[in-house]
Amino acid sequence: MEKWTGELQAPPFWLNPALEVTSANDAPKLSVAEFLIQSVDALRAAGCSFDQAVNVTANAVNETGWGRYYRGWNLGGWKITKGTANNPDGTPRRWFRALGNKSSGDPQTCFYRAFGSLQEFYEAWLLQFVPKHGTGRYKKTGEQFWAGEEWFDDLIAAGYKGDVTRRNPRPSMAAHEKIIGSVVTYYCQRKLGVVADGKWGARSRAACMVYQADHGLPETGQLDDETIRKLVAPASPEERLSKYSKVCAKCDGSEAESEITYDTTLEQEEAKAKRKGAPAAPPAPATVQAPEGAKAADPVQESVEPEAPKAQEIKSEPAKVDSKAKK
Repeated sequence: MEKWTGELQAPPFWLNPALEVTSANDAPKLSVAEFLIQSVDALRAAGCSFDQAVNVTANAVNETGWGRYYRGWNLGGWKITKGTANNPDGTPRRWFRALGNKSSGDPQTCFYRAFGSLQEFYEAWLLQFVPKHGTGRYKKTGEQFWAGEEWFDDLIAAGYKGDVTRRNPRPSMAAHEKIIGSVVTYYCQRKLGVVADGKWGARSRAACMVYQADHGLPETGQLDDETIRKLVAPASPEERLSKYSKVCAKCDGSEAESEITYDTTLEQEEAKAKRKGAPAAPPAPATVQAPEGAKAADPVQESVEPEAPKAQEIKSEPAKVDSKAKK
């Protein structure tokens, strides 16, 4: 995407200048592992099943470049308007600004809503984009989501990722499925007590085999469906899980990040170029866009991961046993 350049414009009168979130007062960024794991935990605490939590986390991973590019806990480029500048109790909301995406029709400076925590963002996201009792354009997405059916294609069809992706959703959906496997791998590594790095190597396999032996499971050392079910300890028997074994990392030393590029500001490119051996991030592809009315923000990040995981090659096709085909 082509970014606007120049100095950021002054905020409109309906935003309180004292509540602007900047690089100086923003909360520290989480590591990739903590971003993924805490996202899943926050979503499960908000009432999501493990399957739902992993899927929503995968979307946030895509939107934020693996948790590297966001500000004010806004993990989806959620814009702020005059009508949404205040909380329900009338108090003004925190906000931030960033250069817009020229190619997608943004103004030169965009203004975004800031959240108080990762948990607060996800709770608001669930209400807005997968409502349980919605009446707007995300009504069907919410119905499918809470029924445990396929919902990500409905999210795209509703315009969440813009017209380009709506017309050609396959690349975005394929990237989403690949990220799901990585999220599950990180989460299960934490549950097994090994370093959560997205690499399913010898230590992960050994820990997995011990766990399987202790729980009467076949000692494969791999994240098969029954092993995942026991590891994630579903809150209730009704909590349905997708069949993840074909999308989880199962390789020695290969890293788990999917092949997604991210949009960065000129300042980010320059900062990365100064790091020894750290290549600058490539521009984001046209198929990965933020929701209409909530296009991806691009604030400068000081505390990013020095090197995020590389793309993992996943040879088998993802499958979900509990989701009904809608096509």
